[in-house]
Amino acid sequence: MNRAIKQLERKTGVFAPLFSVHSSRSAGVGDFEDLKRVVDWCALTGQSIIQLLPMNDRLTSVYAPSSLFALEPQYMAMERLIGVDQHVAEFAAAAVRRQYPAGQGYVDYAVKGEKLKWLYELFAAIEEPLPEAYFAFIHEQREWLHDYALYKTIKREHSEDRWEYWDEPLRDRHPEALAAFERKHEKRLQFFKWLQWQLFEQFREARAYAESRGVSLMGDFFYIVMSDSVDTWASREMFQLDRCPGLPPEPGSPRGQRWDDQPVYNWKRMQEDGYRFLTRRVTYQENFFHILRIDHISSFFRVWSIPANEPWETLGLNGRYEPSTYSEWEEQGRAMLEAMRQGTSMMFCAENLGPFTTFFTPVVRDLGIPIINFQRWEKDYDGTCKFKALQDYDELTMITLSNHDTSCWTDWWENEAGTVEDSWFREYCGYLELHYETVRDKLFNLEQSASGKLRWRDDVDTVDIMLERIQRHAFQVAGLIHRYHCTFQEREQLASQVLAGIADPAETDSRRMLQAAMIGAMRSNAVFCAHSIIDWLAVLGLVEKEAAAEMRISRPGIADVKDWSLTIPIPIEKLLEDAVVAEARRIVEAGRVSQVESVS
Repeated sequence: MNRAIKQLERKTGVFAPLFSVHSSRSAGVGDFEDLKRVVDWCALTGQSIIQLLPMNDRLTSVYAPSSLFALEPQYMAMERLIGVDQHVAEFAAAAVRRQYPAGQGYVDYAVKGEKLKWLYELFAAIEEPLPEAYFAFIHEQREWLHDYALYKTIKREHSEDRWEYWDEPLRDRHPEALAAFERKHEKRLQFFKWLQWQLFEQFREARAYAESRGVSLMGDFFYIVMSDSVDTWASREMFQLDRCPGLPPEPGSPRGQRWDDQPVYNWKRMQEDGYRFLTRRVTYQENFFHILRIDHISSFFRVWSIPANEPWETLGLNGRYEPSTYSEWEEQGRAMLEAMRQGTSMMFCAENLGPFTTFFTPVVRDLGIPIINFQRWEKDYDGTCKFKALQDYDELTMITLSNHDTSCWTDWWENEAGTVEDSWFREYCGYLELHYETVRDKLFNLEQSASGKLRWRDDVDTVDIMLERIQRHAFQVAGLIHRYHCTFQEREQLASQVLAGIADPAETDSRRMLQAAMIGAMRSNAVFCAHSIIDWLAVLGLVEKEAAAEMRISRPGIADVKDWSLTIPIPIEKLLEDAVVAEARRIVEAGRVSQVESVS
């Protein structure tokens, strides 16, 4: 056993993006005071982790912010501003609340502009000198804070265009031009610094409150910023602005992937700087979090780098790995992760979703970092394709049922488990020169198939029957056989192999099966477990299964204006009602059966 695991305490908790939760006092969107109420719910129900999404200043995706450091202003609790008249602040919050009521299904992100307008008015009305804590903050954070305030002020007062299109003196940071701009817009620059100080203090207070109630906050160390960001403007030598990241071609994605509007890090330059560009971020994050989820962990070892001027239709076809050799991959990944761990008391977890990521799992676990895995995909893919038993999970695992990139568990159980992707099967038939519609009808029950998903016919209960119906030999359709073993009667396999003793294999009610799946994950050998707030709402009967199935935080690969804006249909106050707390606590306590208090 890896010796690092002996220091880890078993924890279970909830994945709850702050923009998704809200209370009766929320001004358009959840804020740091609302985060405290989620802490209360966790403490009352016996949970000890709240997993958040990236909390940085952004325009659209939380995974492509405009700053590596600055916090998102919309999360400000306006009534809790330091040095601002309480009555005036409450009036401003009420005005925002009336115009942008929270809990409408999705956040109206126009609320951010409205909040910033009111916050500037509150700031401009301050007559007393700003406190020493403010000046201490701007001194301690001067390496990033001044450039951030300058970038935001130029965006507001000069040009909203990408910084590459600014006038040359500002674009290329001519000292005289920047100094002149600062003198002209000193008040606005000070506002953005004051704003980040207020957010800093509120977030630190929320962290301290969580500690007082025995709850750990888990942050998200996102991979990289947007191409149009303060960091690419001020530290452009740390990026390859002429390249963008993605994924190479693979069977499920023949042209690979290309991720929009993000550069590639200049890892060589970062290495020369002792990875300080990364470690400064970790140090700042420790003000707010106890645990960090490292996004896209494989990118620390290697990244698929694509020329930014490539035609979009080629996606990731013409990329290359950086670095280019295996020996460099492991050396680079280890060095960066070790540098990030130095000097921090935070625990790390590593995102492990997607192709080309499991290659580095042994190295990551060797460093004592748990890998985040999903119960629905915990299988022996290289052998039987059966689900892993709960006691066979590697202890250095954080297990979950669903997250921001997946369907909720109820939707998976009802519509995805036991199915094959229609798009994959259509492409596979073309590759084998099979008539798609004819073969599809022989293998799949279309009446029981959801959109985009094909459910196997019950009478295709052996590989031999499948081969007979498509008139192919096993060696010709190895890929299809593998999919069959992984998906045929998947629900029945999960119930009988993983949830035996927790659920009745003959049970079909999705709410009861969700409860069993949640309890099973908590009882597993994994050191951490976190369940999505959506799954909690479904298992507590606070949303119907049809409504839960529609609740998605993001749909990868599909541009959707509703991404990163989902709000739950009930306020936090409902979760804190005695009956709801009691039922959630019962489920958590059931999940502790057969668990030890800490891993040994």
